[in-house]
Amino acid sequence: MSIFEYNEEEEMRKLREGEREIWEKRGKAKGKAEDLLLILEFRWTVPGWLKERIFQEADALQLESWMKAAMSAGTMKDFLEKTGLSET
Repeated sequence: MSIFEYNEEEEMRKLREGEREIWEKRGKAKGKAEDLLLILEFRWTVPGWLKERIFQEADALQLESWMKAAMSAGTMKDFLEKTGLSET
């Protein structure tokens, strides 16, 4: 096979694999967002804008960082200061 030949089956496999990775990352972030919200709601009243912001976050590592802040914060204000989250 030369470099100019197109292998449709191989290209489709690569596309499916890439899509699977994207969905796995989204699923992982969604699960972490749900966990974070559970922690926050157990401790305090969570404003709607913050719930929306949490579920917009796609970076699982960022969500883990916020979870750690939620567990160590003494108040919602303290949590927001630790994370830099704000309504604006």
